[in-house]
Amino acid sequence: MTLARSVGVIAALVLSVATLSASAEDAAPTSKVSGYGYLDYFNNVAHPDPDSEGLDGFRMRRLYLTYDYSNGAAYKARVRLESNDGSLFLQPDAVSGAKSNPDKSLPSVFVKDAYLQWKIESAAVASIHPSIIAGIQPTPAFSGIEEDAWKYRALEKTPLDLRGIASSRDMGISIRGDLDKALGVKGFGYWLMVGNDSTKPETNKQQRFYGLATYQRRGLAAEAFADWRQRPNDGSQNTVKVTGGYGTERAGLYATLFQQWARVDASAPSHRASGVSVFGRYAISKAIELVGRGDVFDPDRDANDDARTLILGGVAYRPFAQLHVIPNVVVERDGSDDPAATARLTFWFQF
Repeated sequence: MTLARSVGVIAALVLSVATLSASAEDAAPTSKVSGYGYLDYFNNVAHPDPDSEGLDGFRMRRLYLTYDYSNGAAYKARVRLESNDGSLFLQPDAVSGAKSNPDKSLPSVFVKDAYLQWKIESAAVASIHPSIIAGIQPTPAFSGIEEDAWKYRALEKTPLDLRGIASSRDMGISIRGDLDKALGVKGFGYWLMVGNDSTKPETNKQQRFYGLATYQRRGLAAEAFADWRQRPNDGSQNTVKVTGGYGTERAGLYATLFQQWARVDASAPSHRASGVSVFGRYAISKAIELVGRGDVFDPDRDANDDARTLILGGVAYRPFAQLHVIPNVVVERDGSDDPAATARLTFWFQF
């Protein structure tokens, strides 16, 4: 029996035991339809590609439509659709930062989330407060403390998602909760997941395993993440990430460091990639906040002159809760090429 199947059997047994011992009364069901989007006006002030320099226009970079259902604290479900028109700047198949790719220039619509979440109300597991989540769902690489600390996904993805180190979504099953009772100390959480390593139908024998430990209390925030990705021919890919920092309602400063090791097969040498990101925010009033971020990503530690840097700065103005208007500038440099600089006016709206 493979490790993946073993984990699956164990998860099924745990779930069966919890089902027998759990008891919770259904509350009155509630449902909600909501969404948000990122709309940019952009201007490529500078770019190593002459055809992309000076390119400007509007783009609906992302649009979510979400349906949430709940019968109280014990059971929740979500279905979310997404439409987007590609990635920015020097990423592969970029739309607005590099030459437009005709095959990628039209928005696509796909299922972003489709999962159920069941909180186990059982005395047998009360010390770990577990919730079972099954379906297409956020991964521990994406929706931990780092995303909440960064706060401005409307401006850019978190580093692991941006650089293709780990996906923001996977199809699988996970368990997450807190360890307040188990440790006798508040603030510690955990998240374990096994997934297909894809949101598409499974077509191979490989899976991906994720683990996340978090601490968040009185402004301090820290998390440690690791995953193991099975690959064909006994290859593998391992990633570790740590994030830490301090934040209040008015200001915050955080840093993320990560490294990945990958082998195409058992006999191949290990390929290493690493990165660091520092990001922060400072509110000068209730409606205006300064935000900044700097990344360095090395896709191959054994190669020279291939590091990618990203610097982002902006001013977020929130006239009311459902709208952020964010003038911002992003400068990205890919290896030894001249930098790409894009000025944007970003509208982050909710409905």
